[in-house]
Amino acid sequence: MKKFTNFKTHPVDQAIVDQARIYYRKWNPSHGIDPNDAILAATVSLYGGRIITQNISHYPMPDIIVHEGF
Repeated sequence: MKKFTNFKTHPVDQAIVDQARIYYRKWNPSHGIDPNDAILAATVSLYGGRIITQNISHYPMPDIIVHEGF
């Protein structure tokens, strides 16, 4: 069983919502991202970190770091 103790969390604030709205409007038509993808990407963009996912195509944003996950 993998432990997630190295993962950080951040509350969703207005800045995240605003950036997520921009990402969703830009990337939903071409990549099919959903609001959750946009919120996660916005959080990473604004507060640092990286996304580890099996759906790397949902994160085409050039300003975030994305790794294919387990």
